[in-house]
Amino acid sequence: MRLWPRKLWLQTAVMVFVVVVITQVLTLSLLGHFRMQIVRQQGIELARGYLIMAHSALQSMSPEELALRLNQQAQLLPVSQTQAAVKLVYQPSSQVQGIGDAPVGVTLLYRHLQQEWGINNVKISAAPHSALLIRVQGDWWLQMLTITNSQRSIITDILPWLNIGLLLLAGIIALFVRHLVRPLLVLEQEVVAFAQGKNPEPLTTTHGTIEIRRLADSIHHMMADLRSHEQERRTMLAGLPHDIRAPLTRLRLRLALLDDTDVVAFEQDIRSIEHIADQFIGYLRGLDNNSLKKEHFNLNELLSELVTACRQTGKSIALSLPDEPVFVLADALMLRRAVDNLIQNALHHGAEPVRLNLTNNVLTVEDSGQGIPTHLRDQALEPFAQLASERGNRGQVGLGLAVVKQILAAHQLEMRLGDSELGGLKIEIPLKVILKPL
Repeated sequence: MRLWPRKLWLQTAVMVFVVVVITQVLTLSLLGHFRMQIVRQQGIELARGYLIMAHSALQSMSPEELALRLNQQAQLLPVSQTQAAVKLVYQPSSQVQGIGDAPVGVTLLYRHLQQEWGINNVKISAAPHSALLIRVQGDWWLQMLTITNSQRSIITDILPWLNIGLLLLAGIIALFVRHLVRPLLVLEQEVVAFAQGKNPEPLTTTHGTIEIRRLADSIHHMMADLRSHEQERRTMLAGLPHDIRAPLTRLRLRLALLDDTDVVAFEQDIRSIEHIADQFIGYLRGLDNNSLKKEHFNLNELLSELVTACRQTGKSIALSLPDEPVFVLADALMLRRAVDNLIQNALHHGAEPVRLNLTNNVLTVEDSGQGIPTHLRDQALEPFAQLASERGNRGQVGLGLAVVKQILAAHQLEMRLGDSELGGLKIEIPLKVILKPL
């Protein structure tokens, strides 16, 4: 269980609140400590004066007068003034206990009085209540019962107000930090939208701190540069295949007018060049996320059509589909192009038989070739990747898997490369993201 929040504004609010609480606790502790020292010292001096006065008055009485005073249970001093009940008691010296667990104030008073009347004439008893005993004469003692509950009365009184204040302070801190972090949240949404190929409106940089505004300005300049570079790259790549197709068309017309057996070789080269141009165009279409035209369709039917078309050309392809149709929400044309590229990649760079399998909402394409080594699999997904020197002679420029990767990324999908039981490459594509909700 994660107790520490992950959001920046919550972390900041918690840290500020904890610092404030610790400061409040330390402040109250110090104030309480110094106050108790002052009150204790004043109480000691006051109690000492009263005890000395009472002791002097009682010491001059006879035992009979002391017994009469004991029977009357008269209190010599008001409790509200001294925070202690002072009265005369008769208790044999053998029953007087030791210092016991007495409060600090009583202990200090005990030490002061011991210096004046001696160790044998001043005692502290802890049972049943902490009491200070001063010998009047014989077994007659002047007893002071301490009252300790009032020592914490101030903390008890202000604690509810302190809790209310801390709650209000926590709310104010949360609102302030939330307002402080809000521009970052908006900036995050803008960056996410930009990464998805959208053109979000720039964040208004007049809000937030100077650092946030500078960060927003830097990100906007970076986005503008990336858009410019991407547009230039697309323009260059888009023009290249069209520039190639124009002379190829003229060349094909001229070859049609020739009557020569060598024309077949020329036509094969022309088809290879056209295939390269088609790869460029397919790659560019995969980069354009805004061109997606999503619709609901039956993926089983799409796979069956592609496999049937390949089988008609004499290719050996196995297809395994679930009994129930699998409906997805995607661009049917682009997804068809991606699956077709995977099949053609398995046929050209792998070996027959090729196997397509749709199980547990995962599409798998396997071939019987030599596969791709583990350390080259990431490279195989990059544009213009050439894993074999002979591929360039077969009308390939390394865009097959790159096109598939771009199309899947536009649908928030990904593919995993592994080893097939057939001996070649296995490509898995989880389809959970694009499944049609029931």
